[in-house]
Amino acid sequence: MSVNRTRQSQGEDKHRLALHSTRTVVVVVVVVVVVVVVVVVVVVIVVVVVAVVVAIVPVVVIIVPVVMCIIK
Repeated sequence: MSVNRTRQSQGEDKHRLALHSTRTVVVVVVVVVVVVVVVVVVVVIVVVVVAVVVAIVPVVVIIVPVVMCIIK
């Protein structure tokens, strides 16, 4: 009787361990996905900001001297 109980508890332990490792894998996958999404969003924001700055700088460089000439 005790042998059967031991085997059954070992089976339950294996099942719990498998369930735990599955949960761990799911948690790791979710964390990795969240990190990747955050990194992609940050990179997109940086690229957009750089693009806007690069687009504005030539306009400012061209317009400021023209305005200065008009004011003088």
